[in-house]
Amino acid sequence: MTQNVTDSDEITTDQKRAITALLSAKTVTDAATTAKISRKTLYLWMKEPAFAAALKEAESEMLDQAVRRLASMLTTALDELDSLLKTGAKETTRLRAVALVLERYFSIKELADLEERLNRLEANLNVH
Repeated sequence: MTQNVTDSDEITTDQKRAITALLSAKTVTDAATTAKISRKTLYLWMKEPAFAAALKEAESEMLDQAVRRLASMLTTALDELDSLLKTGAKETTRLRAVALVLERYFSIKELADLEERLNRLEANLNVH
């Protein structure tokens, strides 16, 4: 899902593959298997600053993509909620789906906003 991992010169091709696997696997063990490395190697890499930084960057990009995707669904969810409220229909499945989209959007948006604020604070601290 992320393209920036492949742009980093600080990590190896195997490490880039491991990051991609970590972003999609359910467990570290699954990621190691997918990346064709040992679990122990993956855990060691996760402690290396360059690998950890590349992984965090990739995770941040995924979060940004999730926020954008959920934002694109927000209008549809709000329209559906508006329709349900106006018609009084008892579409519990649709209502739950709408609630879930709204709930997740605001949760992920809040996390993304906090991450952005933290990054600005860290940048300000590094400048001074």
